[in-house]
Amino acid sequence: MQTLHSPKSYFNAATRAAGANAWRVAHKIGLSAEERQDVEHDILLELLERESRYDASRGQPGTFTGLVSQHRAGELTSAIVHDRQHMLFRSSGEDAANECDSDCLDVLADANRVVPRWGEPPRGYDEIHVARDLDYAVSLMDAEQRVLLGLLTEHQDMPMACKASGLSKPTFYRRVADLQMHLRMFGIKAAA
Repeated sequence: MQTLHSPKSYFNAATRAAGANAWRVAHKIGLSAEERQDVEHDILLELLERESRYDASRGQPGTFTGLVSQHRAGELTSAIVHDRQHMLFRSSGEDAANECDSDCLDVLADANRVVPRWGEPPRGYDEIHVARDLDYAVSLMDAEQRVLLGLLTEHQDMPMACKASGLSKPTFYRRVADLQMHLRMFGIKAAA
């Protein structure tokens, strides 16, 4: 038997949870303010639809809304990233600061070095999509990731790039793993 709860306290907890998780999604995958607001509304709607499942005898409304909103935020993140992988339209007039230099893209778009995450080497038309996805992934990198990408592109050898970076081996390889995860988010992985 469910214990009655205050609709106002549930709504307040739902609003806080939706806002916090929408901010995390926006920060994680780079959403605009409007996109973040859409995510927040979607999460809030999910929480309001599930209010009847909340049992006050089992915990506070913040616990329930926090868990449900985290799950919905994860679903939305996956859906948005998936859409970005398959439908990427960019204008040619974007800031040059957000672009990787052409040498960097030429090296990384080489079919021997970068392949779609789903495993098949790119062919013809697919290469355009891989290059476009890579270009977009690079545009969302922070300065640290761009420097690391430049070192890896320049040296083409992990130990040499590690030495050139001046970082300790654990730090360097942790950052390489972070860079790989960033690229995987856009459907790109380094070839074995």
